[in-house]
Amino acid sequence: MLNLGSWEGTTREEVAASWPGRVDQSDKHNWLFGSPDGESYDAVAARLSIWSEKLNDPGALIVVSHGVTGRALRGLYAGLPRTEPFALPIRRDTVFKLSNRGIEDLTAS
Repeated sequence: MLNLGSWEGTTREEVAASWPGRVDQSDKHNWLFGSPDGESYDAVAARLSIWSEKLNDPGALIVVSHGVTGRALRGLYAGLPRTEPFALPIRRDTVFKLSNRGIEDLTAS
């Protein structure tokens, strides 16, 4: 989950109207990290890294996640640069297998 602070429950268009210029230099996903009182990408990545490091290679594990956090988690796992996780697919009916630093979509047709 991602804390959007005062932007919680708003659309990008509503943010652009209420906070002029705040999302102008951002793409369709990274704008989520621009809230003045919300979480930054680095904060989300740090929280996910702490969590994943505590797993201590437990073997098979099933993790359920929301969209933005799921993208960030897959990006961190695969060692992707900060801007790339948000280009990863996000669908409600998808299962991803993370193995050997790779990402496999098990529901791809």
